Amino acid sequence: MTPPTSATLRDWLLHRLPDAARAALEERLLREDALVAQLREAETDLIDDHAAGRLDAATQADVARHLIADRDGHWRWQVARALAVRRAARRVAEAGEPRRRWVAARPRLAAIGALAAVLVLAVLLVRPPLPSRPPADAATLPTVSLRVAATRGTASALTLPPNTGWLRLQVEAIDPQPRRYAVSISDGATVRFHAGGLTLRRAGPYAFVEVVIPAAAAGPGHRTVRLLPEGAPTAAATAWELDTTVP
Repeated sequence: MTPPTSATLRDWLLHRLPDAARAALEERLLREDALVAQLREAETDLIDDHAAGRLDAATQADVARHLIADRDGHWRWQVARALAVRRAARRVAEAGEPRRRWVAARPRLAAIGALAAVLVLAVLLVRPPLPSRPPADAATLPTVSLRVAATRGTASALTLPPNTGWLRLQVEAIDPQPRRYAVSISDGATVRFHAGGLTLRRAGPYAFVEVVIPAAAAGPGHRTVRLLPEGAPTAAATAWELDTTVP
């Protein structure tokens, strides 16, 4: 299948795709891990372009609204901005100005470069701590279970269990068949987590898939969790709308 263009991925991230194109792309995102990675790269490029001032005014506003309004997006923008300032200082220093002007400007440029380096270091140091990897024994993790009955009606309130950065997510299958499944967690247009190739498990009459997720992917905030049998159309997905909070 032909991969979507960078422009298509950007339009999806900025909520600009027509409904039919958006639905088609989201169906592929539930099935193709490589496409999720491409989307993440496109998101990073947009944040970098915003930080460097390379976008038109409308796109700048859309990136600010959809990609850098939350804590993680704003941190990524801070890193990109600090790096952009440092690159700009280096370009000026290497522009080959006449020697007299260069000697006069050198202290100022050195100060700018040093400030940019400090900004990069400061941003990296204040990043919220993230767990490096999930524990080997998932059974020790606190568990969030989503049942099919909770998919009906408005968004359900969910308080996440106390955790050290990882959660075990169990999602009930509405039509349990011996096939593989994909699970995704999104926050509006941003895919927070995606995993495919998940096998069905059973506990008495309860059929479910299980996956270990970063707690940050689950919230706090509004989240949409989707379970889709691999090879099935997007309409076959079971979706949970959740408003998550932390203790």
